[in-house]
Amino acid sequence: MIYADHNFYIGEYRGTIVAEQFTFERLALRASEKLDHFTMGRINPSDITDDVRRAVCAMADILYLAEKRTSGGQNIASESNDGYSVTYVTTGEREMIQAQEEKLYKAAYAYLSRTGLMDFGVEEC
Repeated sequence: MIYADHNFYIGEYRGTIVAEQFTFERLALRASEKLDHFTMGRINPSDITDDVRRAVCAMADILYLAEKRTSGGQNIASESNDGYSVTYVTTGEREMIQAQEEKLYKAAYAYLSRTGLMDFGVEEC
């Protein structure tokens, strides 16, 4: 489920990095999935708050900029069919992927730290 649409991105979030609607929606879906992972599935799809939407917008910006820098961050850097040749991601590329994950988490945390969605402590029964 996509937690933020392009209208929210442009109108409320005042985003300018991802101008094309299709591109934003593709990245917002990835950001929403990542946000579900970060929150351990605690987001209620029937009650999406503006904080959740803003987190998705910030994460979509990060994903967009990362796509501009890399070819998508896959573990296989290149592969050819004739003669079979595979080039794997280097340590530097792995570090770049890890840095991107940290940026995504920090963007989510900036908007959701006060909501309880990213609290991982033990709750009393």
